[in-house]
Amino acid sequence: MAPTLTSTIDPVLLAEAAESVQFEQVGVPLYIKEEGESTQVRHDALMHWHDGVELIHVLAGGMRCFINDIELDLQPGDFCFINSGQMHVADSGVHGDYRANIVILDPALMTRNDTVFAQYVKPIVENKDFSHFHLLASTGSAAELCRLVDEISELERNKPPAYELMVIGLLHLAFTRIYLAYTDENAEMHRTDHDASTQRRMSQYIYDHFSEKITLDDIAAAGNVSRSKCSKVFKHYLQKSPIDFLNLYRLEVASRLLKNTNESVSRISSACGFSQQSYFDRQFGRAYGCTPREYREQFATAS
Repeated sequence: MAPTLTSTIDPVLLAEAAESVQFEQVGVPLYIKEEGESTQVRHDALMHWHDGVELIHVLAGGMRCFINDIELDLQPGDFCFINSGQMHVADSGVHGDYRANIVILDPALMTRNDTVFAQYVKPIVENKDFSHFHLLASTGSAAELCRLVDEISELERNKPPAYELMVIGLLHLAFTRIYLAYTDENAEMHRTDHDASTQRRMSQYIYDHFSEKITLDDIAAAGNVSRSKCSKVFKHYLQKSPIDFLNLYRLEVASRLLKNTNESVSRISSACGFSQQSYFDRQFGRAYGCTPREYREQFATAS
């Protein structure tokens, strides 16, 4: 079994590396960035979810987005809204590189008027049966939402005085459009199913215990399902076995530690749940196409 967490890497540091979304600053629950697959080291992307809602404007290229068990093909000018707590991941698919402006916000950032929040925000973000909607570039609503996402991204890049207030104002305008789309009887809304909740529970168990020794039985128990049902659900939603997903998540956390800390490769390997560094090195090479040390050197050179 791997050494205990405290004997390897500071638990706080490890927890930060495992966070899928890191907000811009303390007290402002907002994540804004321009994302492009061409700027990232190629590796298997992992399904994830977060408490925030996600707004996506595809700028260039084609973006393939998986939300629960639905695959979307997003083209330049398209807008996509992903609701809170929905499993999702994006890559370029067969399109080549893509660029997209992405905004993730905690719903708590929205209006503090309880009546307005309860009427316009809460029904959307607390509806776990509603996963997402996709607006094509040819629609006026998509153009308006994409413009708002771009303005928010531009403000974050330039950070003029009191830009946070301007961002919050634009988010309210965007959420107005989102609410109107959500309540449009003609809009195509996508719903989640029961197995998606089971998948989230099992994935959450992996996120919470990845540094420990985990078996298939442990993962299945977290979803209150059999081993065979556990494997079937993982294959359906993630196209991976439970253990493959566990190892890939461990590698994802390890890659962030390699990029952002000076901890040794052996300590990172141990803290991420790998009992043997040789096995960690092999798995890392398969996922990232290089050794852990080569991966670290790429980012050291770039900085």
